[in-house]
This record gives sequence, C-alpha cells and structure tokens, in this order.
Amino acid sequence: MKNSGLLFITALVLLQGCGDRSSGNGKSGNKFVLGAFFDTESEGTFNPRSLQNIPRTVNLRPDMTPVKNQSDRGTCTFFASIALAEAIFKKSLKRDVNFSEEYLSAITKAEGHFSFQEGSFSSINIPELVSKGLMLESDWPYRPSTFGKGYLCENFAGNKSRAPQECFFALPPENHIQARKIDGKFLETVVLPHNTNEIIKYIARERNPIVVGLPVNFTGWANTGITRHDSNLHAECLNNPSSCGMHEVLIYGYDLVRKVFFFKNSWGKTWGQEGHGEIDINSVDKYAIRDSFISLRARGTLRVPPDLAAQKAVLGSFTPSSQEMGDGTIQVTVNGQIRNTLGYVFYTSSGLAKITKAGAPQDSNTEMVSLTSEEAAQFGDTFVRAIWSDNTDGSGETVSWDNQQVSISSELVASETAQKMLAAERNKLIVRTTLFVHTDTEKFKVLKRVYHPLRGIAPAQR
Repeated sequence: MKNSGLLFITALVLLQGCGDRSSGNGKSGNKFVLGAFFDTESEGTFNPRSLQNIPRTVNLRPDMTPVKNQSDRGTCTFFASIALAEAIFKKSLKRDVNFSEEYLSAITKAEGHFSFQEGSFSSINIPELVSKGLMLESDWPYRPSTFGKGYLCENFAGNKSRAPQECFFALPPENHIQARKIDGKFLETVVLPHNTNEIIKYIARERNPIVVGLPVNFTGWANTGITRHDSNLHAECLNNPSSCGMHEVLIYGYDLVRKVFFFKNSWGKTWGQEGHGEIDINSVDKYAIRDSFISLRARGTLRVPPDLAAQKAVLGSFTPSSQEMGDGTIQVTVNGQIRNTLGYVFYTSSGLAKITKAGAPQDSNTEMVSLTSEEAAQFGDTFVRAIWSDNTDGSGETVSWDNQQVSISSELVASETAQKMLAAERNKLIVRTTLFVHTDTEKFKVLKRVYHPLRGIAPAQR
C-alpha cells in the first residue's frame, strides 16, 4: 500500500495537428480540442479509373482496438499514433492491447518537438515510437489537462502562451517503469505519398490503417460521425479560422461505391458511430494535411509483457470532512482506499455547495457556489481545490488517503461571495467532495460523491 501525494505533471500545446483550441459542436454540446486551422487545399489526386483491380470495399473496423477519449487535451495526434500501433499489434497478437498515449507524448516532447504545446504530428510521433518504444497504459496512464479547475496550471487556462513548460506534458517515467518498455524495433514506419489513390491501394494490399491529418469545420462534422470538408466549408474556415481547426484520425477502410473512408476517432464512444466515423474521399483528397499519410507495418515478431492492470478499480472507502481554520482557510481532509489502481489516475475535488431544497443533500437539491466574474478572473476558478492521487510509479495496486489534506485559500474564503454566504446563509452551506477516476477511454468518471458539513472554527482556534 502507498500513500498518494500530489501528482505534479510536466508538459507542452499545439497550433497545428491537434492543439490548444476548443471548439464546441452545437448539435452535441460536446467540447473537442483542435489545433489552429491552416490552409491545406490541394488539387486532388483521386482517380477511380486507376482502382479497377482492387476490392470495392475494405473495412478493418473489427481489427481496431476500443475507441478512446482524448478528454480536454489537444492530444489527438498521440491518440491517432497509438491507435495505429495498437492495430498493428492486434493484427499480430490476435487480441486487444492498450498502449500509453502519455508515454508517447513524453518521449516525443523530451526530444524537443513542440515542447510548449500539447499536440504534435504523427509524422513526428511514429518515428519516435519506433525508435524509443511503447508502454502499456497501465504503466503510464493518461492524465487530465493541467489547465482545468483546481489543477496545476489553472491560472494559465486563459492565456496558455504564458504557461510554463510543465503545464503541457508529463515527463518520461523513471527507469524502473521504463524497464517494462515495449521495443519498437520490430515496427517499420511507412510514409505514403500525398496521393489518395495510393492510400486506398495500401489499405487494400497491406490491410493496415493509416493516420491522416484533416481540417474540421463542425458544420461538416456532425455528431452522427458522417463528416465532410468541401469548398464552401473551407471558405468559411479561411474567412474565420478561429471557427475551424485541425485534427488527426485513423483511416482503416474505404467504400469506392459510396466514395467514403472509414475512420476511428479519439472523442469517445458517444461521438459518431460508437466513436467511429465516415468522411467522403474527396474531403481527404483535397484537404488532408500534406505529408500526413503515415502507417506502420510489423517486420518481426511482436511481443507485449503481461498487462498487470485489473479490469476495474475497487473503492474500499472514501470519507472526506471539512473544517474552517483559524487562518481563514477551509481545510478538507480525506481518508480512504482504492484497490486495483494500475492504469488509473484519481482526482478529488472539494467545493462549497448550497442546499436549495429540503432533504438529504444530493445532486438534485444542491448547487455549487459560483464566484462573480471579477472574482473568477482573480482566483481562476470556483471554490475548488484538488487532491491528486495516482499509481504511476508501479509500486503497488492500492492508493490510500491517510488524513490527506488540502485547503481552500484564505483569499478565496475572504471573497465577497464567500463571506456573504458564510454570514447570511451558513445553514444552507455544505461541502461537496467528489472522487473521479480518469482514463484514456472515459475521461472523468465519478467514482464517489459525498456531501459533508462545513464545521466551524474550533474553540481553541478562536
């Protein structure tokens, strides 16, 4: 068993392949992170007459590993690269594997590639993967964005250009974790010409998928997964680049009759067709990022060490409490334990909530206390502070909290909003503490939520 401490993440954000700008899909209400849009229009190379002697349809979806979710980070290129590697290993091993996007990000950025950005390009990631190898997700799990509320770099969320390097990527793991690294020497990078006919022929011949970089105008990217990018959508992007962005996906098939490619996305299973989509061939032909057609092939026997991760984390106990302190802070203390934690990152947030209706406090009759816009600009968040808990050092399968404490600052407690609530509506105030689990497939998932009283200052401290 180990005590969990604060998890400090070191990192980088991208203005190209997939980066630091968020775009909302008006139809789905989801938040997706894209790279800044840039013009990729070309004349196109698609010539159906040269494809007469290949299968009309190839669909390798059964050979793909489960869809993942890049969460609130601009890391689509690492997800596309890892999806490609997983597909090649699955083809060889005849089973799913789960490789670490966080590790690929770390080794790529440790070499100086886009070191102050979250993203990259798969044309950079893939050679690094072959050179430096892979790691299982359970050995180096995917972290949330450090710019979120209560996180290490929250105060830079509105101006990431000023953020220090440690906000953008996790450092490579220590040597005892790297000892479980999977050698990439039995993989070969395949760089395809910028020619749509050639990638169709490659998929038909090799039965391997291909990473492709694409522009995204959300008018053409419906939540159904049926996507396109045409001259009208492209003109909108040129007139208003901030409304569009760049993205990478894994193309694993085509239908020459319907003139579409099939692809695996990294926006979770609620997007598209359980995380998969279609894009018309002309969109890729005329608007794909130049030099972005890249694949892998096995050139030897592929091996993966045993994955030690359990299927699900098991929560033994989780008991938070809160106390006003004499120094003006509010201290939250957590006790508890989780088993089977390999491959997960845990996050605990606490904040002031207001009871809105009679009954035992729960989500349906409480609401979080929000700061004014001026206060939010000053403090960077609402009344939330975070306790990080992880198990990324490979030391065991249990995370425990033993009177672990975190404080809501005295400045935040002294804000006008907080003081009004404490003075006039103290009897309606309660503290909400939530335990989240974060993975590369589900983003944040609530594992446990507890409403607990805000105890007043102890007599000895008055």
